[in-house]
Amino acid sequence: MSVGRRMRWQYAAVLMLLAGSGICQDDAKPPAPMSEDDARILLYRRLQTDALYGPSTSMDCVQFHTERRSPRHFDFIITLKTEEPCAQARGPYTGVDEFRVFRGNGKLMWYFEEDARFVDYERAKDFRKR
Repeated sequence: MSVGRRMRWQYAAVLMLLAGSGICQDDAKPPAPMSEDDARILLYRRLQTDALYGPSTSMDCVQFHTERRSPRHFDFIITLKTEEPCAQARGPYTGVDEFRVFRGNGKLMWYFEEDARFVDYERAKDFRKR
């Protein structure tokens, strides 16, 4: 038997041993996907913690609307209420934001209209501080 052929057999034997021992198998179950309510709560808490809409804007004035549901993520539209007492607390922000929350890991993204795409959430914080 040639050296090259013997090496291939040894390599195949090692792979079979590893596969049979479970080292190459992924027995870990993926985390349960996040529910829509969990995603909304995660987004709410992050917006509240970061005071994304300014310190004078109460989270009671922020409205969450589910725009899209997919197996991978939820897209939420955020608007601010226009009736009192929220109308006076709006500050310079008068628009609408869209956020994406990934079900598997809770990653947040923000829809940046200038780029017409979702970007990392941190960019929303930078943009709002201008």
